[in-house]
Amino acid sequence: AHSSDNTPNIAKSFKKKLNLKLFITNKQNVSFQKNLGVKKARGKYMLFVDADCKLKSAFTKQFEATILEKKGLIFFPYINPEEKTKQIKAIYQFLNFVIDISQNTKKPFPSIGCMCYEKNLFNLIGGFDEKILVQEDFNIAKKSREWGVIGRHLPNVKFTVSFRKIKKEGKLKALYRLIVGSVHYLVDGDTQKKLFDIDMGGHLYNKKELRVRKSKFVNFDLKKIKDYFNELFLETES
Repeated sequence: AHSSDNTPNIAKSFKKKLNLKLFITNKQNVSFQKNLGVKKARGKYMLFVDADCKLKSAFTKQFEATILEKKGLIFFPYINPEEKTKQIKAIYQFLNFVIDISQNTKKPFPSIGCMCYEKNLFNLIGGFDEKILVQEDFNIAKKSREWGVIGRHLPNVKFTVSFRKIKKEGKLKALYRLIVGSVHYLVDGDTQKKLFDIDMGGHLYNKKELRVRKSKFVNFDLKKIKDYFNELFLETES
């Protein structure tokens, strides 16, 4: 949608090595753009990869082999953080754990940034909801579950999340958005309005501002979060 970065030119530089087609639309809507990509694409499985994801050269070959072996309609690869500190690794290990065991619940977590859908299923459930402004990946995961389809988490197929954006805006801000976004999904479900004003300036580190944001976060219905994880573990044990 006429992005201001150099993505189109970078993509074109690989045309001699890869069979690429570049489609440009005036509509700035992530869900619309992904749906358009599916309409233009050929093949049985649709792989969605966000800009901040890094894939190894053998990723697609490994993914294809795993799909043929595992069989399924929805696949979520394992998320590796670019940064390898103990704290960050622990956070992402827990995130992958939640993604894995949440697939049997009514609100499964997707692998944020990278997922694979069988094309017929994708079209059957209506693709990405273009009214959803944020967390369109969470919405389609939940919608798939409502159709009775359970996603498969693939611990042996891994991609790396770039910390470029996180480093730019600060770990505290990024963690805050991840937590609040996840809690909102568990408590309220979909949203057709923005959860954040992405001004994300230095004011976030102001102690008064932090207290206000913390107060807003505590106002979420924490009992519903607890109930969700209780349900999650009970369904896993059964």
